[in-house]
Amino acid sequence: MILERVLPPHLLVKVATYILWVEMLINKKQDVFLNGLNDDIQFQLLKKISNEKKWLSALEGKLVSYMRFCELLIPYMQSKGFGRIINIAGISGSEPSESLFVPGVINAAIDNFTKSLANICGSHGVTVNCINPGFIRSSRFDDYMSHVYSERQLRATEELIELIPLKRLGTPNDVASIACFIASTRASYVNGASIPVDGGFRRGI
Repeated sequence: MILERVLPPHLLVKVATYILWVEMLINKKQDVFLNGLNDDIQFQLLKKISNEKKWLSALEGKLVSYMRFCELLIPYMQSKGFGRIINIAGISGSEPSESLFVPGVINAAIDNFTKSLANICGSHGVTVNCINPGFIRSSRFDDYMSHVYSERQLRATEELIELIPLKRLGTPNDVASIACFIASTRASYVNGASIPVDGGFRRGI
């Protein structure tokens, strides 16, 4: 199996679920790939920026996996003259945070990768976009807040919500709604975009 040669073993089970989903979409004449495999990037505040092992593990787990999947699926999409690739990269790529140092650098690389790939694939009917979720209510968010703030988790969450113009955390449905739009034919002229879904948290433009 080709995936066994290009992906780390611990990701293969997760990948199988995504492949099944992709196949169902392909059977419906909709070639869509949602690149968001990595649940295992640990939110660790690195004491040593030069910790090569952690950097390489994080890069392999997210950025490199995204690139490998695109390499596998794009030729098929190009042959059909239609495709949608949707990458997921948190807002830390454009809103730097000392507590999300490594994920921030990697997410910025994914935003860049998305734009570059969109320029290459657009003429073949394949669009490539990226969704940048903000703080989404999930077990991953709870793990992050617990790791960074420990006993202050509840208070820190309340303070964070005050910084979000919509005064609430996002939900998985907020992200899914944007993904469904980008995957549809209605978004046929949306290409190379990095779209924040963060309630207005990101301060840049």
